[in-house]
Amino acid sequence: MLIAKILYKSFYWKIFQFLASLIINIIFVRALRSSLSAELYSLSYLLALATSFFTLGLDISLNFYLSRKLISPAMARRIALAVVALALLVSLPLVGLLYRPLSYPGISPQKILLFAALNIAGNLLTVLSGAIFTAGGRNFLPVRISFQVNCLVILLSLLSSMVFSGSRLAEMLFWIYFSASLLQGLFLFVGSRRYDPPTANANTNIAPTADPSTAANTNTGSLALLPAILRFSLAAFIANFIFFAASRTGLYLLPYRAEPSSLGNYIQAFKIVEYMTTLAAFIYYPFMALVASENKEKMNGMVLFMVRLSNTFVLIAAILLLVTGRFLFPLVFGQSFNQMYALFIWLIPGVFAACSSSFFTAYFFGKGNVKYNLVSACILLSSALVFFFLFAGTWGLKGAACAYSLAAMISLLYDCLVFKKFSDYQVKDLLFARKADIDYIRSFVKQLLS
Repeated sequence: MLIAKILYKSFYWKIFQFLASLIINIIFVRALRSSLSAELYSLSYLLALATSFFTLGLDISLNFYLSRKLISPAMARRIALAVVALALLVSLPLVGLLYRPLSYPGISPQKILLFAALNIAGNLLTVLSGAIFTAGGRNFLPVRISFQVNCLVILLSLLSSMVFSGSRLAEMLFWIYFSASLLQGLFLFVGSRRYDPPTANANTNIAPTADPSTAANTNTGSLALLPAILRFSLAAFIANFIFFAASRTGLYLLPYRAEPSSLGNYIQAFKIVEYMTTLAAFIYYPFMALVASENKEKMNGMVLFMVRLSNTFVLIAAILLLVTGRFLFPLVFGQSFNQMYALFIWLIPGVFAACSSSFFTAYFFGKGNVKYNLVSACILLSSALVFFFLFAGTWGLKGAACAYSLAAMISLLYDCLVFKKFSDYQVKDLLFARKADIDYIRSFVKQLLS
């Protein structure tokens, strides 16, 4: 149960981080309202896409090579800085050329480029520095630091709301939002020096090699391993990047087709989807840790169990939001978000599919069958694009929501069909939690707390 307890520690810090992020979102959208919050989050999602691309899967490969003492943490930090420099060199000119100016006059194109630099650099440092913590068995520390930075953002945004108003408040919130990304990244980058895994004193007099099977005593600071590091997670990176882009297709295309106020409503409805998929993902790690410490033959059954648990969670949350959302959304986010409820209804099928699909995706990665994830990601992307242009032109934002849900369901269908190769299951095994599942959860919690 040691692994489970380590992940449990990370789990509860992720809960705190999640709650802090939710509070930040509420503060920002209530202050900026639907139109200006759409401008903020549209830019944020675009920059997140750039960050996802330039990680190049290095968070996976650096963790692998660090944990096996094949490279030093200092080498990992140099790679991180090089990636940040490359990302800024390529991304900033593209942002300047392709991103349309904000309708809000207080944010100039020059400020947009500065915000982009802060966000991309900070997020890349966060992701790549996190690999050093994880390799040292301290994967909860990046989450804890992120939570602390989010608490600072909450404090600064509340103080700004009390001191400033109008255009000055809006500009201050933009500065706080994007500066926090860099602050978090710098904290993790500098803090990783304190929590280096025990590879820093490895023998540095032995010739380097790119072969992981023979590189236990290699020169840990050599760049000779860089090609091997890049190759290690290339396939996984491509699949993950396509998944990332495909699930947010509407968010990238709608700014050119919808008014900012309506777009703000769609973004917040989609954020509810993201919050639910994030919560479902929290379930995965502690329970998978239990399986990792037991007979690996139980893995197939555990995946089905996780899908049932996820579907049950989504069902309960969806019912609650369907009953309360019509008045709850405007109450929480503000009266300018009165379209959220109607849009969220069309996103619900996609929530079920996205949450369930994540467990199949993790299973295929764990089995080394990256090709299945790559095919599933391509199905999701192509379906999302086709359905978006079919439906968004006729039904507007509701059409975009339908496109997301249909694409996610088709991708999930493929995952379910492929999983048949590994486990002979029936459709009922994918539905909702059973009494035996509830009993298993109780048993797990007792073991975890004992």
